[in-house]
Amino acid sequence: MTNVLASPLPPPRRANLAGWAAVLGGVILASVGAGAAGLPIMGIALAATIVTGLAVIGAIGILLLLGLAWAIARPGIDGTLRSRRLGDGLAMLAVAAGAGGAALLAAGALAAGPIAGHAGFPLESAASPGAPIAVAASEPPSGGATCPASLQGLVDGAADGAVVTVPACLYRETVTIDHPMTLRAEPGAEIRGSDRWTGWTRSDGGWDSALQVEAGEARGTCARGTDRCHVANQVFLDGAALRFASGDRPGPGAFSVLPGGTIRLGNDPAAREVEVSTRQLWVHVTASDVTVEGFVMRHSTVQPQAGGITVGGFGAAPVDRVTIRGCHLSDAHGALLSIQGGSDQVVEDNTLERGGQLGLHLSGEESSGNWLVARNVIRDNATDGFDMGWEAGGLKALNIDGLRIVDNEFAGGPDGDNGRGAWTDTGTRNIVFTGNRMHDNGYEGAMFESSHGLRVEDNVAWDNGAAGPDWAWGGGIVLSSSDHALVRNNLVAWNADGISVVSQDRTDDLAHEGIVIEDNTILAADRPGDPEAYALAWVQDWAGSLCAPASGNTGSANRVWAAHADARAFAWCGPALDIAAFAGVPGGAGTQALATADAMALAAAAGVPWTPEAPVGMGPALEDAGTRLAGLGLLVAALVGLVRRRSRPGDALWRAALPAAASALPPVLLGGPGTAVAIVAGSGWAAAGAVAILAGRRSRELATAPGPGEQVPH
Repeated sequence: MTNVLASPLPPPRRANLAGWAAVLGGVILASVGAGAAGLPIMGIALAATIVTGLAVIGAIGILLLLGLAWAIARPGIDGTLRSRRLGDGLAMLAVAAGAGGAALLAAGALAAGPIAGHAGFPLESAASPGAPIAVAASEPPSGGATCPASLQGLVDGAADGAVVTVPACLYRETVTIDHPMTLRAEPGAEIRGSDRWTGWTRSDGGWDSALQVEAGEARGTCARGTDRCHVANQVFLDGAALRFASGDRPGPGAFSVLPGGTIRLGNDPAAREVEVSTRQLWVHVTASDVTVEGFVMRHSTVQPQAGGITVGGFGAAPVDRVTIRGCHLSDAHGALLSIQGGSDQVVEDNTLERGGQLGLHLSGEESSGNWLVARNVIRDNATDGFDMGWEAGGLKALNIDGLRIVDNEFAGGPDGDNGRGAWTDTGTRNIVFTGNRMHDNGYEGAMFESSHGLRVEDNVAWDNGAAGPDWAWGGGIVLSSSDHALVRNNLVAWNADGISVVSQDRTDDLAHEGIVIEDNTILAADRPGDPEAYALAWVQDWAGSLCAPASGNTGSANRVWAAHADARAFAWCGPALDIAAFAGVPGGAGTQALATADAMALAAAAGVPWTPEAPVGMGPALEDAGTRLAGLGLLVAALVGLVRRRSRPGDALWRAALPAAASALPPVLLGGPGTAVAIVAGSGWAAAGAVAILAGRRSRELATAPGPGEQVPH
């Protein structure tokens, strides 16, 4: 009986099929890894590869399994041949495991957000190729004619305490306000930190500018896989922002900055208006008792931790009683608005969007206090590739004693990876955070870190944390190394975690005492595959006192709806608990399960969509499982190759997979998307598949030769 007769799929065909599965799985794995490493893999091309590849891999897997089942179960073959085919089956399962791992890894990237906007993919691919980023429908109208006179001249000519009304026209300048006054814009008055550029020349890679931008100091920490945060300039084509692309071939809808500062466009600028951001500041306030209201301000190259409007800072002494009211600020590289020091500062009724690092940056000092942030819309910030853990998102505040953050909206952008909605940090004391709405932020809706004396009340937070759900992070409301806090009457829904209190051993740590979590409503999403999906958790990663009786930390009368009523979604400084056990510890006293009808009514009353099946946190979990499975498949393939030393066509795949399998060891042990590992392992796996295909094609005669225990065909 020959190999051909013993199986519907003779060995050369098995080698070919396994080889093609390996090639496709390897391409997917390497492509995902390349995207995570920041290489120019376009989202659409990667998605097409994934969809096509997985469909073919699925068909191949079915054929292989059916063929091998027939070959192993068919009567009339001896034990040696059956053992060899069991080895074949194990090898084929290794291919299936590896291909399945690549599928999970790709699915994880898709679940975390659109491929081009995923945390691990280069931000320069954040828009569809061939088109600039669309301007939001809520944009204010574009500025009108260029103003005939300088705005700085109007400011300089005003007396102390004067109200200066600014006409509806477009200013392209930086204004310094150095004496008390009110600068009030008529509708349509606008300041831009960009200039119109003309004189573009066709080049091999696009269209090059006649002018050059100045190379600024690289500040801040960029997110994985991009250097965007170290490029302060932006380019606007007919008012719409172009994507930044690394290298010298930007492609349609994008721009690059070449060595020496030349701007290269991927679109023909003929008969188009091209604006390049060139100035850091719109307004610099260096005097107390100043009000700026009613302006549209766009396009700024300001450095991180400073703003297009900066109050104090840049060597100026802190000033007091500054109000920024009713302005629409957008498209700055650092923050849109930064207040540095002083007391009695007011930020109210503004729209702050597309800040490259932050929407609002508040940095006080020992004497800073009595600040108000009210009724602002702060959305779609952290667009310029800054690392979210370093400092990026909607609002960041530190070193302020007396800060009220009231009735604001903190919303993420379309890619769902815009950092934290609101974040208070070291030195913030006596904070009132009430009436705010936080949604669709990539990390926490509101994060209170190393902060003292908090009242967090009557807020609504939903769909936050998908980009950073690890441990107890990514919650709607998170207290980290903070103390003396009251968290009461908030509604949090469908976040990576609901409400988390985190204690860590830090040099800037506070006492972790006097924390009360009471009368909150928590709606927990169904998050299969994430064992640390908490509704309400008190956690610590050291031998701290968070849950010690002397800390005085308590929970009371919180209401929870979970997709699975028996979910172990609670923690009190130990293993996960179900709701009954949690209700018996101090941090969960009186915790009640909500009926579905009641939960739906509360969500509707708060304007929160009913989405308990939202895949919050599934992306990272799938990535982790996929990388482990892909690596495991390669390791099994390597072991089969080591055990089976006899030269057979199918074995070429497993021998060629040895180097790739060695590189797969870290993700098997540690998990995670492992960019370098994915690239090396995927490339090696694809190469191994190619070897198997060639070996199978060249060895048909060898494949049908008799092996041990087989008969020569007649």
